Amino acid sequence: MRCCTKRKPREEEEAMGYWFIYNPNRWRDHGKEKLNGQVLKEIDHPIMYSLSLRVGATPAMAKDVSPLVNMYRVTGDDWDSWSDVASHFNVSRINGLMGNSWLDLDMLHLGWLTDPGVNQGLHRNSNLTIEEQRTQMTLWSMAQTPIIFGLWRRYEEA
Repeated sequence: MRCCTKRKPREEEEAMGYWFIYNPNRWRDHGKEKLNGQVLKEIDHPIMYSLSLRVGATPAMAKDVSPLVNMYRVTGDDWDSWSDVASHFNVSRINGLMGNSWLDLDMLHLGWLTDPGVNQGLHRNSNLTIEEQRTQMTLWSMAQTPIIFGLWRRYEEA
């Protein structure tokens, strides 16, 4: 992952005061995740442990996931379409999400982006209008979801 500073990722984590551990698509094996959670609790350094199911993530998983992680995805992947963003309104207000960790409503796809499923290049601006982007940022803030951007910073500074 590319950082927006000249520091290396480990230096970024040290500057934040904790290590960020991102674990995609791992909740399929509950026993392994419980073991991972136990091992991570034994690390003598502050960590932020994020579990992402991407496809198949649901709020119903919160009861099992919440005690093991610091943040977890409660939605599938989204992109820069209003229907994707709008679907998060109902998810973010569901009762029983446990409150022991942060909800991860997925990245904010703002600014200069590539297309879904393309692993190279940047091709276009976000399809969300300015009003839709502000609404998405407001919802993420109200839900206290981590603010994770999916953009290329170099183009945003111009």
